Amino acid sequence: MTYVFEKTFGKFDSSTNFEGNKLIVEYTLSSVSNGIKIVEMWRIGEDEWGDVKKQFHRFNWMSKEGQASLMEDLERDYLDNHSVMAHPDFDAAMNGLGLS
Repeated sequence: MTYVFEKTFGKFDSSTNFEGNKLIVEYTLSSVSNGIKIVEMWRIGEDEWGDVKKQFHRFNWMSKEGQASLMEDLERDYLDNHSVMAHPDFDAAMNGLGLS
């Protein structure tokens, strides 16, 4: 299963000036490493001719700071929205609720 995360580029997120552009990231949790893996990324912003559109993007095109920030964002998104621990039934079971 993959998940989608969206964010807006800040001033230092990319090695080029994409500040204000939207970044869409499809990611998954690896069953091998148990870590976050990026599947695909797209940037919505101007191309070299000034047309605003959805464009393919790569992790290694981002600054080191931007890469670290994105991975933190993806981990937080996964834990807050997609992990088993974020599910209400998991919380109830951990607190002994709903058990007969």
